[in-house]
Order: sequence, then structure tokens, then C-alpha cells
Amino acid sequence: MNCLWQRSWQMQVQRRDENLVCFCHYLDTIDEIRAELLVRVGDYTIQEARLIKLGKPGHYSEDVIAIPELKGIAAYPGSGPQLRKILEPLLSSEERELINQCIIGAFQAETFVYQERGFTSAKEYSQAGDEYLKDTCSYYSNLDRISAAWMEYIGDSLRREYLFDRFKTQHLLTTGEEYWLIGSLNDSFHQVSTVLQLAKSDQRIKAAWGELLKAPDKVCKEASNYVQNLIGINIAQISKKELAHRLGAQYGCVHLIDTIFDSGETLRLYLQKSSAC
Repeated sequence: MNCLWQRSWQMQVQRRDENLVCFCHYLDTIDEIRAELLVRVGDYTIQEARLIKLGKPGHYSEDVIAIPELKGIAAYPGSGPQLRKILEPLLSSEERELINQCIIGAFQAETFVYQERGFTSAKEYSQAGDEYLKDTCSYYSNLDRISAAWMEYIGDSLRREYLFDRFKTQHLLTTGEEYWLIGSLNDSFHQVSTVLQLAKSDQRIKAAWGELLKAPDKVCKEASNYVQNLIGINIAQISKKELAHRLGAQYGCVHLIDTIFDSGETLRLYLQKSSAC
């Protein structure tokens, strides 16, 4: 078995006085890039944003690109269309995704600053989350079946400085006539592991495995049952919308969907960049 391509992401959110410092650091076999946001806790607006291109073998660098256009934008998932409109002419799709990962991190970290966000109790914050995220994943589509509300999963002792961490990895390996894609997501609240076995000739999935090792509720783990719906698809060509549909849509796990989509993107990037070398 030979390793052909590797990708990794480190995302972290820290509290610094009245702000959150969010970063996503990305490396693959060729590139290294880092995105950073400074987000004000009170209104969750972006105060500073920048992208740092760290070069590659033969051209290591540190090119810092400030993005003042993002100042004042809410660091919340609902800002997606506005962010795309601003960033599309400025950054590549891969670079925009790193900014998006910082937004996701800020959203996850809100769990530990909910009182400053205007919620009077953990129960009120959980209920607001139930409403905002209703029917978006297996957990929020089965609220009548879960064993504990979100803030019961978190507990009473809230973090003060290191609020959220996420690590993602992707490996593309080959054994003769097959590709193997191995993905993982490991963060403060979740842990996902996936393996895809593909025919090298047409990139179609021959076998697939996926597990949720850590999740807010046992109902989340039911989402792994949908992984077998991937058998026969071309992972390098399927859209994220179609992938989500095959993996249960609102009854699936967004983290499982994202990890498998990252696997498809890993193969696409390898085929694209290796052919250009």
C-alpha cells in the first residue's frame, strides 16, 4: 500500500478579552494556508480577517492577505451568501472554505459564551439551538428521541479560554487497482471516522465504512447506517447535495457528510495537481 496524498486541518477558537480568535490551518502534500478571524463576542461580528499563504517546497513564503471587506459581517452560518459574494472575487474556493471553517468554529464556540450572547440560562440557549437547527441533522431531526439537551451534554463547568478545537485528516492510498480514502474528524464535541474503497479505473466506491465514535446522543450514531448508500457512486464527481441526500439528508450527520465530501475532494485535488506536476 502506497500513500499518494495527505491533507490536514487544525481549527481552534480561543477567548481573548472581548473577542474570539479563530483560525484554520491547512496543509496538503503541496500547499500550506492559514485563515484567521477576530470575532467580537457581544455581537459576533468579524473585526479582522486575513489569509496567510505559507508557500510550498521550493517557494516557502509568508504572504499575508488582509480582508477588510469582512469587517462587520456576522460570524454565523446564516452569513454564508453574503460571505460568498464578498470573497468570490478575492479568494479561491479552497481559500474561502478556510474562512468558512473559522465561522463554523466560532459557531461551535458560542456554547461557552452563551450568556454574553444574551441567553439567560443554559436551558434557554439549548431551546434556541433546537429551533435554529431544527431538521438539519440526525440530532435536531429527532429531538423527541434524544436522551439529553445540548447543554446537558456539555455540562455545568464551561470553558473560559480554549473554547473549541477541531482536527481533520484525509489520506489517499493505493493498492494496485484500488484507491483507499481514509478520513477523520475529531473535535471537542464529535469524532467521525470513514473509509472508502474505490476502483481506480472509474473512482466508483466498492465498499464504505463510517462511524461516529463521539456524538451528543446515541441517535446521532444511527447516521452511519446510510454509508452503504454510497456503493457504486463516483466519489470524484458527486455533488455535495447529492452526497448529503444519499447519507440521510436531515436524518444524517453533517460531520459524516463533510468528512466523506472531503474524501472526494482529496481525490479530485490529487488527480488535478498530480497531472499538473
